[in-house]
Amino acid sequence: MPLGPDLNVQSAEPFVVSGRALEIARRSDHWINYSLGGAFEATAILLDRIAREWTQPQATAMAHALHPLNEPEYTEIARKLGKSRQAVTKSLHAAWYLEARTALTMLESALL
Repeated sequence: MPLGPDLNVQSAEPFVVSGRALEIARRSDHWINYSLGGAFEATAILLDRIAREWTQPQATAMAHALHPLNEPEYTEIARKLGKSRQAVTKSLHAAWYLEARTALTMLESALL
């Protein structure tokens, strides 16, 4: 179905879910929100709290490490960031990388 020029009149599921998420975001103090409730929302709240504590290097390393299609090697992340592998490892450990990836993987598995 082709999209018209006014996206405000679209009623397909992705637009409805997106609209609900925007309404939740407007009322929420969280930076990370999830509109389906339950375990998904609980995980989003906890990840939001964890992410607020990240330093800039931690956030940058996490952005590379939490790739949705694969789990990049620390050495590859270090190369991309121009950092040592040790610095990347330290940043990811301090940012709770393994816990965050495990929680997200478990939620994704629950969706399948």
